[in-house]
Amino acid sequence: MKKVYFIAFMLLSVIAYAQQTVKTKLTAKYSYSQKFGLSETETNSFMTVVFDTKKLKYKTHKGQVFTNLIVVKKTKKYVVCKNQEGNYSFYDIKHKQLYYIDYYRKRYLVGGFGSDNTSIKANLNKMMTMFNKGETQKDVVQFLIKQSEYDF
Repeated sequence: MKKVYFIAFMLLSVIAYAQQTVKTKLTAKYSYSQKFGLSETETNSFMTVVFDTKKLKYKTHKGQVFTNLIVVKKTKKYVVCKNQEGNYSFYDIKHKQLYYIDYYRKRYLVGGFGSDNTSIKANLNKMMTMFNKGETQKDVVQFLIKQSEYDF
């Protein structure tokens, strides 16, 4: 009987910590810097995102090494991550959109990949507007969380 409980516990543990893999077709990649503005790179590739409760990793084309991030918060709708430098990234699970923030030499660079290019561009514009007004990375992540919670 103890073996049955142990096996059931192990099975539940594996299921609870299982990785999810999401593959999304990309038609464009976007980046927005405070110095150069919005840039769009057309592509015909896939974004692969693999995440669990501790790590998220992604790549945007075949042959690229995965970018590894540490999960700060994970819900059913989104994942908030940080890189080693302390910059945030955000993955919207439902809409299959990944956003990243990079702060380098007193300037912000934000980027986005995923489905629905129109909403990615709009969100990047809003993110940069927030940074230009002096808001923090956490404020921008809160904005992205609110966007991901809309169910329409």
